[in-house]
Amino acid sequence: MLRVAILGASGIASSHIASCRRVPGVEVCAIYSRSLERAERVARVNEVSTATDELDGLLSQDDIQAVIIATEPSRHIDLALRVMRYRKHLLIEKPIDTDYSKAVGFARSVSDYDGTVSVVSQYRFNSELQEMKHCLAGMEGQSLLVNLQVFKSRNPDYYEFGNGWRQNESDYFVNQAYHWLDVLNWYFGDPVEVHALSLDGRSDVKCVDRSVAILRYANGSLATIAGGSFSGVRAPVNFVIFGKGQVIDYGKPTRPSFVNSVLGRLVPARWYQSSKQQRPSALDLQIQDFVTAINSKCQPSTTVDQAISALRLSLSISGRMKYSDAL
Repeated sequence: MLRVAILGASGIASSHIASCRRVPGVEVCAIYSRSLERAERVARVNEVSTATDELDGLLSQDDIQAVIIATEPSRHIDLALRVMRYRKHLLIEKPIDTDYSKAVGFARSVSDYDGTVSVVSQYRFNSELQEMKHCLAGMEGQSLLVNLQVFKSRNPDYYEFGNGWRQNESDYFVNQAYHWLDVLNWYFGDPVEVHALSLDGRSDVKCVDRSVAILRYANGSLATIAGGSFSGVRAPVNFVIFGKGQVIDYGKPTRPSFVNSVLGRLVPARWYQSSKQQRPSALDLQIQDFVTAINSKCQPSTTVDQAISALRLSLSISGRMKYSDAL
């Protein structure tokens, strides 16, 4: 049994607890927060046996083998370095941090570490996105045009929730739509050029809440990106890849339409809905991959280097750094 402690008492901590319980051989045994009251509340709601505000006392327990860091992003690496002093396996919630130079230094520490270290990039485990990536292999060598539009509705309460860290740290593509930038890196590699414009357009929100960007890749492919939390409307994600004579659209099944039509006639809707509900989530699969890497002593599918690449892109789009300065 892999016994796991979770650092952080936010909503995402509860999501990790639920996913861990759906992965065989994993037990969440403790919740840590700087606020003992918050740790006790999350532990009580999620039926976790231990809640504490004493981090070193928790990490010194030999029967805890792994830690999930689910605090505000600016604390991720500082906490990770403390965890590594106790030789625990480590899964860090996205983004890896908000400080790029600190993340690069952390990668050097991980290179000499004998435990498993992974960073949450759960969209890489999404079946639809994996199917799109498989289709993309048939367009290899082409200069592609990619369009990504991701909009969410966030009211002031979202930014004020908890200790209010989102006011300063939750730039739209650094935190809220970060996974989609990681998907672009997963599909196309690091861009060679990034042009972006971002604004903090609401008086009640201090961080960037709207961004547009153009990315150029070494093979001549271009990606256009737009997103934000300002509009009051959560629209479906628009993610389309245009190639020569072929289009891959996240909003539509990648199987031929006649196949979906036949499946619709053969498979009862109630069976499909039941099957869909029982499927593991992308976060479940992420945690399963983490556990497999620990047990097999192999590299996890999502790495610190990948997380640093996504952080570089997200900070550049949000205007916190120049992409070219980090190349």
